[in-house]
Amino acid sequence: MTQNNPFTAGANLGDRTLLLWMSGTGYVYGTYDLATNKVSVSSTIPYPYATSGLTEGMWVYTYICYSVKQLTMMGYLKSPAGSVSTTLTSIQ
Repeated sequence: MTQNNPFTAGANLGDRTLLLWMSGTGYVYGTYDLATNKVSVSSTIPYPYATSGLTEGMWVYTYICYSVKQLTMMGYLKSPAGSVSTTLTSIQ
């Protein structure tokens, strides 16, 4: 998701209002931070099936939140492999 028009693939502040994609080891989630002028602030939720090839046709519930006040970002994932959560603190 982006706040900018046109979208520039994460090159500018506002291009990554909310991002989520599958990497080689899990789901990468993130946003951007105006206070520190960081274009991308992100973390990864490990996904056990990512390296086994069992990613197609799998239902995965994800929850992502960001607290400006506490400068933390949290991601939660629930899948057939179980539940996993990560927290990225002190985003500066």
